[in-house]
Amino acid sequence: MGRLPIWFILGMLSVFSIGTPVFAQDATLSIGSGAGTPGSTFTVPISLDNSVAVQGIQFTITDERNVVDVESLAETTRLTSIGGFSITSNSVSPIRTIVVIFKIGSTPIPSGTGSIAEVALRVRNGVFNGTYPIKLTGVVLSDPNANTISFATVDGTITVTGGQELDTTPPAVPINLNTSIGDRRIDLTWSSNTEADLDYYIVYRSTFDGFPAAAGDSITRVNPPVNSYRDVNLTNNLTYYYRLAAVDKSGNRSAASSQVIGTPVDLTPPKAPFNPTTTDGDGQVIIRWEPNKAPDLSHYIILRRLKIGAVPDSVGRINAPGVQYTDASVINGTTYFYQVVAVDIRGNKSNPSVLRKAVPTATADTVHPIVPTGLTAAGGDGVVRLKWTRNPENDLAGYIVFRKTGAAAADSISEAPHFANEYIDHNVTNGVNYTYHLVAFNFSGNRSGVSDQASAIPDVVPTLKGIFPPVGPVTGGTPVLIAGNNFTDGATVTIGGVSADSVKFLSSEQISARTPPGMRGYRNVIVTNPSGLVAAVPRGFLYIKIDSVTVVVTVTSNVNGQTRTDTLHQATVPEGLPFITPPQINAPIAGLQPLFNALAGMALEIPRGAVTEHMTIRLDIRNVTIRNDSTLFAPVQGKPSFFFVRPTVIIKEVEQSNFTFSSLAALHMTLRLHAFGKIMQYSGVDTTANDTLAFAYATDSGLTQEGMISRNRFNERLMIASLSTLGDLAGVRRRDLNINTAPPAFVSGPFAMPGDTALLITWRTDKLSTGKVEYGTSENALNASVEDTNFVIGHAIKIGGLQKEARYFYRALATDGDGQTTISPTRATKTITRPDDRPPIAIVAPQVLAVSRHGAVIGWTTDEQSNSTLEYGETTALGEIKRVGAFVYRHIIGLTGLKQNTAHFVLVSSTDRSDNVTSFPDTLKFTTLNKPDNLPPRVLGRPVVSSLTPNRAIIEWRTDELSDSRVFYRAVGDADTMQAGNPDEMLVHNHHVVLTGLKGGTPYRYAVRSTDVDGNTGGSRIHRFRTPETDDTTPPVIVRGPRFLYRSNRVIAIGWVTNEVSNSFVYYRGGADSTFIPRGTERQSRRHLVIIGGLEPETEYTFAVTSTDPSGNTVVFPEGTVLAKPLAPLAALEILAITASTLTVTTTTTADQTAPVITSGPDIVATSSTSITLAWETDESSDSRVSYGPGLALWVSDDDLVTSHLVSITGLDAGTSYSFQVGSADPSGNGPALSVVGTATTSSTPDTDPPVIIAGSVQTSASNDRITIFWETNEPGDSFVEYGMFSSSLDDMSDQADLVTSHSVTLANLTPNQTYFLRALSSDLDGNGPTATTTLAVTTTATADTVRPVISGVERTAVATSDTGATLTATWTTDLLATRRIEYGATASLGSSITDSKTGTTHEMTIPNLSLNTRYYFRIGAISTNDPQSERIAYTAIDSVVTPASADTTTPATPANVTSIPGNGAVRLRWDVSSNSNVTGYTIQRNGATIATVGQVTSFLDESAANDQTHTYTIQAVTAVGKSSNGTTTLAAPGPAKVPTAPTVGAPSPGDTVSLAPTLIINNAVPVPGDASRASLRYAFQLSSESDFATLTASITGVTSGDPGNPTHWQVTDIGRPGVTILEDGTTYWWRARADDGDFSGDWSSGGTFVASTSKPTGITLAAFTAASDRGMVTIDWRMGSGQEVSGFHVLRSLTATGGFERISTDIITADEEGYTYLDRDVRPNVTYHYMLESATTGELFGPLSVRVDPPGQFSLSQNAPNPFNPTTSIRYELPNTVQVTLKVYNLLGQEVRLLVNARQEAGFHTIIWDGRNVAGPSVSSGVYFYRIEAGEFTKAKKMLLLK
Repeated sequence: MGRLPIWFILGMLSVFSIGTPVFAQDATLSIGSGAGTPGSTFTVPISLDNSVAVQGIQFTITDERNVVDVESLAETTRLTSIGGFSITSNSVSPIRTIVVIFKIGSTPIPSGTGSIAEVALRVRNGVFNGTYPIKLTGVVLSDPNANTISFATVDGTITVTGGQELDTTPPAVPINLNTSIGDRRIDLTWSSNTEADLDYYIVYRSTFDGFPAAAGDSITRVNPPVNSYRDVNLTNNLTYYYRLAAVDKSGNRSAASSQVIGTPVDLTPPKAPFNPTTTDGDGQVIIRWEPNKAPDLSHYIILRRLKIGAVPDSVGRINAPGVQYTDASVINGTTYFYQVVAVDIRGNKSNPSVLRKAVPTATADTVHPIVPTGLTAAGGDGVVRLKWTRNPENDLAGYIVFRKTGAAAADSISEAPHFANEYIDHNVTNGVNYTYHLVAFNFSGNRSGVSDQASAIPDVVPTLKGIFPPVGPVTGGTPVLIAGNNFTDGATVTIGGVSADSVKFLSSEQISARTPPGMRGYRNVIVTNPSGLVAAVPRGFLYIKIDSVTVVVTVTSNVNGQTRTDTLHQATVPEGLPFITPPQINAPIAGLQPLFNALAGMALEIPRGAVTEHMTIRLDIRNVTIRNDSTLFAPVQGKPSFFFVRPTVIIKEVEQSNFTFSSLAALHMTLRLHAFGKIMQYSGVDTTANDTLAFAYATDSGLTQEGMISRNRFNERLMIASLSTLGDLAGVRRRDLNINTAPPAFVSGPFAMPGDTALLITWRTDKLSTGKVEYGTSENALNASVEDTNFVIGHAIKIGGLQKEARYFYRALATDGDGQTTISPTRATKTITRPDDRPPIAIVAPQVLAVSRHGAVIGWTTDEQSNSTLEYGETTALGEIKRVGAFVYRHIIGLTGLKQNTAHFVLVSSTDRSDNVTSFPDTLKFTTLNKPDNLPPRVLGRPVVSSLTPNRAIIEWRTDELSDSRVFYRAVGDADTMQAGNPDEMLVHNHHVVLTGLKGGTPYRYAVRSTDVDGNTGGSRIHRFRTPETDDTTPPVIVRGPRFLYRSNRVIAIGWVTNEVSNSFVYYRGGADSTFIPRGTERQSRRHLVIIGGLEPETEYTFAVTSTDPSGNTVVFPEGTVLAKPLAPLAALEILAITASTLTVTTTTTADQTAPVITSGPDIVATSSTSITLAWETDESSDSRVSYGPGLALWVSDDDLVTSHLVSITGLDAGTSYSFQVGSADPSGNGPALSVVGTATTSSTPDTDPPVIIAGSVQTSASNDRITIFWETNEPGDSFVEYGMFSSSLDDMSDQADLVTSHSVTLANLTPNQTYFLRALSSDLDGNGPTATTTLAVTTTATADTVRPVISGVERTAVATSDTGATLTATWTTDLLATRRIEYGATASLGSSITDSKTGTTHEMTIPNLSLNTRYYFRIGAISTNDPQSERIAYTAIDSVVTPASADTTTPATPANVTSIPGNGAVRLRWDVSSNSNVTGYTIQRNGATIATVGQVTSFLDESAANDQTHTYTIQAVTAVGKSSNGTTTLAAPGPAKVPTAPTVGAPSPGDTVSLAPTLIINNAVPVPGDASRASLRYAFQLSSESDFATLTASITGVTSGDPGNPTHWQVTDIGRPGVTILEDGTTYWWRARADDGDFSGDWSSGGTFVASTSKPTGITLAAFTAASDRGMVTIDWRMGSGQEVSGFHVLRSLTATGGFERISTDIITADEEGYTYLDRDVRPNVTYHYMLESATTGELFGPLSVRVDPPGQFSLSQNAPNPFNPTTSIRYELPNTVQVTLKVYNLLGQEVRLLVNARQEAGFHTIIWDGRNVAGPSVSSGVYFYRIEAGEFTKAKKMLLLK
């Protein structure tokens, strides 16, 4: 027989149902062993030893080493003796052979032993000698009752002889490895190996002597015959070690060569000395110049010549840092020309400086320098610093510094050079008064007069920690406690420049005082010691002009049987601000000190409106006893059983017996619980047994916890009491309230940002703590430290005075308020060479981000981390200062307490870690609003949970206005809600909060809250997440990018996207940089943007990017990046080299002065009653700004750099028209480019509709480790994907909170060749939804997908947009999900490009700013989402187009076929697309007023039309040059009757108890009468556990209406996951429904209710529901749960998942023993079908499921069926592509009997019926016939039997 393919199928496996299994080992299936030589064939037996009868067999032959081909398989006598078995074959895969034997007849294989088949195997050529395994896997045995038989298997072997012996000999060790050094490079050479089978060399490198040449040390491969390698981008003066190994084609690797070393050297000369000057003297010339800042500078050489062009002489040398030279070898009256050359330590010489002319003269210099001015002296710890104004003379030689003490004469102590203006005197003694003066002198020896004197006393410098309280009334008199260090008796205090009253020195760490009267606003607090040394807290005290209240905290205690009352603390507090007891209070008696310490930090929050005049609130701590041993305790007896707090209100010295606070908000009192631990122990409370402290009210009605909240704030347990009523606040014992006493935990960092002589160390902790950094030059000797005593979450500590280009080791320490300290691992970093003398650069210029009645928010972005300073006031004189010390890139500063309806002015500055200051020159102006902002921030979409570990989670969300960030959360089942937030974070749009201290494998409920600058608080609904049980060890995956988003001569922006939140760092080197410089942030995000400024023009830079997730896993790009070995898992990275970077770019030569161009839009993509969402596109990455409202005076902005912009304006009034204008500016500050002013109108009613997933938009793309899913919605929404390996458990989630209409989510770190089930979900801006797709099945590929996309359907249109410019718009499609790119230029070499990472298969891009009447060349590019980092870009051929010669000023045609469809308070307008190519949009007018301007769309929904009125609508087309068409009008009269009626609730009846999967039944609505186009209705259902439907448990849209006269049903299960219930036992649910006619939805039905219970059986539960593509058909299988009865089912089908389902089953489908099956034959390849099941008994619907019909993979001809047959039979064949087909029937003589097919047919599955007749018509006789197909080059014949 002919040779069969290696892998084939014998027969088909029958479908086994699940019956009663046979538990004994009843069979053994074995494969024998064999031997052969390459090319030979041999057979091995397959034997069956069975003790029970066998009806069916399936097994797989597995040849893991790919040694043999299968030639044939034949049955043996054991099978042929019983008959009825047949064997056929088919190719399956290149790895395994699936072998199936199946039963056709009725006779099983009886019990017995012996061979059942023999397999002929052929040994492949080229196989090496040896013994290889061959196995039987995938075995299934069944008995005659279709029960599974238990079995064992026996494997065999294949022995190969006579072939080649396996090569195990490695190549020789490479010899003669040598190095030669260069500037930042080392060249390697070696002698070539001589082996014939040599494959390549491996080059190993290390910076450690004696390194082992392990796999991690390899840096490249070199292919012979090359025997050299250049290693570039190295660090000069760093020694590198190299070794080399050879590898042959069998994979044998030689030992590594001996080690060689090389040290690259600096060959780069320093820059030429700058600004040389000469001074003529008598017989001498003095040359001076500016210092050269090169770190390796050695000396300067002075060149002199007598004329220009002559060869210069070297006349002198001055060692650095000297910057002047006196040439005394000159002749008076002679002209000389001088130049200076700089020389570094390697001998590299700079270019000479510019020439300077000099003529020495004999005239004596008798002119004295002027007297130095401006001398000041300031004492420090062991030093005195002098400063003065620099003298202007050119011949100045320097200054003499004189010093004296007391009445003694002054002595000369030092000289300062001419360019100096300061001097530090280190030779002083603390406490001594020193007096100084200066004398200046020139090169002729002339001296100036004596300067004014300045005195200072060196002393220990005081420091300030803070002032308590930090706020008080402008009237003054607030008692304050000032805390700090190194205070001395006699120190004075000023606040706002005014001396404080009642100043009292308490200790070196504390001073008490009373505030003087002051002006409203923040004021500086300054403490001045008698020595004159000062300490200050800028803006340390806030004066406020509002009502205030006096708060007194007292302690009433029993001391030795006597009752006494002591005042703990008293302060006057403005309403709206908290009263906080100071961190340290001295008790009057020692016994009370523990209680005073415990009450430190107690807070009382007093809302605005709660205070009346002359009010005092007294908080008296009671039930406290001092024992005889002076220890404090609270008697544990009765109720209250611990101490209690009695709040009392006193007005005008009269105690109020009953008082209600006047504000709507209550007062809140906060106590730190774990601070009471010691007192609890004294009181006999067992604090080790999880007994902790809770609180409650002890009122007349008893003890209640109403109004009490227990929460964690920064990992500290707090108890918060709401004091809306008065009553004793009591402590009680309660179980299971865990007090969190854990020390601080590092959330991120520490990270080091290096400068040349300084480091900035940053990190974040999970609770407020002080910070300290210990550092040194050795890992084991961290001998130096810097400390920050402020309690913060985000820490930033600067270390100065370091050596350049030196390695330092450091660690961070965080200490909380209880003295608990956490120490980070030790890490290493390296300072850089280049000094940081450049101030921060504004990437996004300062702008006013938000304005309210009493506040404003100012924002800007710098290219490096820096702090923030704002000077502001009501005039340009300013006067107020606000400073934020955090070092950040994005600066967002809120100003509060401003005067309403008043103009304000702001100046902004930023200071970096090297104290370089940028003061932005533009004064910002804004006017506060005249009306209050009472609108809280809105959470857009739903929050995102990311980076889950067993004990940590990150919550992200976005709000419509700047606000703070808080998360309330608790474990499911716990009673206590905890809180986390970012107390020191600026107000933000994008929120990011880390939850710590979680429990692994535990479900949590959470909600987010955000408060704006006016104190309005908004939040989300309650959501859930579950922590994993194991730690995350998988690094992030870069799913998009990295790519350069922006490039100019000084600025480069790099962006990328990861599959999980992680930090963002870019390392770069270029020009004179010898090390890689880091830029980035530890803030965790999926979308990463790093902007680098201060670069050199026309310089090539090399980049690497890294992202590290919160678990410490890091991804690095490019893969060739060489990292220094970190000291700890979370260590900051250090880049040593990038061997093969794809991230290299050259800055431009000139500055970018071109603003972005808006290439499309703005379009109104969504409106609601309170918001408008706008979208537009630009030609380059830029920010997003929208001005709106009257005079465009209001605005909203987003500084993310994008080309596709989407901005939502919120807080609008319903049914109101707003003008708007969008704009975008690039990172160089060009712009903003502004659009024309448009109009949009909000809807009259709130938006309650979830987003609609557009039919046909869902697409997927898979590679070996990732799947990308893409979908579109009709309005902006978030993007969630649930996925898993089983359709019934989609437990994993990937999510993005950005609100978009085109959604793309990439799932990464997947398993190759694995099927995943997934569904996409989206919720809109108002939180409606989510709307879900059906569950999709997508299989990853076995190997990485590197196939380029295929670009097709390219269309382009050039349009003149003005008299001087034109645009080119191109559209195209790709066969894969891909990003888009267009390259263009005026020549075929192109030169310009626009890139956008937006994903899809349909693409459109516009090139702006083209010239008229010019030919432009362009090509389209695309990168598959399966290969996002690849350089494999698919390009089209270069095409060209000529732009129009002039603008098209033709008036466009009037819009045609304008129609209007009225609804309830809304009208939908439609019209035909304009026939004019120059039309860019349309204006919509209602009753003569413009209500909207839209882009190139053909419909508009007016949601603000008044009911019961006839409205006249006019549509006009508008061109690019502003020409408008005549208007087309249409009339519409909206009203409540113009929508479908509300359906009525059918079942369940209100209050019924139902199953966890009930069927909801409604009586159908009535459509709008008289409009047949709106007669077909579909329904939406909503289900909630809340009566107001604020949080939806489930929802669905597009439910098909029941047949006429029949109700509509929906079974409540998880959409897309049949049979998965989502209801909770014992919960009451509300539900409602409404109808939709395709244009408008009707009103919701009245709400129904039911109680879900596990005690009620589910109406119908499916145990399984699957659909699969099967050779051109779709097989649908399902099974019901046990104990259920149903008459049968119908099958429904649709081409979309959201509706349009039609019944395709003609009869009711009933079950057989195995369940239900339906075969859909009427399908086409490459089409996705959606199926649902309908119960014939209850009308319940199940599904939908989605199936894509796979096309044939190859040509095939199937066996006819039935066979034998009479009188007809079917013949099926498969075509993988369109081809000419003939199919003929022949008799045994080879004569043609009948031509069945002769046609060109499309690819797919085809079936033809032969009725047993010949071509003439009569029936043929019984016998054997053959049928043969010819399809292209494919031919195949089979035989069939006709029996009559």
